[in-house]
Amino acid sequence: MSDEQTEEQRKPGVPKYFYWAKSPPKPRKVQRGFVNVQQKKFYIVQLAFRLAQIGAIVAACVLIFSVI
Repeated sequence: MSDEQTEEQRKPGVPKYFYWAKSPPKPRKVQRGFVNVQQKKFYIVQLAFRLAQIGAIVAACVLIFSVI
């Protein structure tokens, strides 16, 4: 390919640069934490429901075994 070709003239699937001429982009680090506030709130609500479920199971077991 020549340098005169514009992006529209390039074949689809051909990278914008040659891999042997320029190093490929480096992978990003894994993102830690939450992307936004809504995701954080959703995680907290899920955690609260899981803890409530465990608490309900423990309370039911205590009631059942205390009767026996």
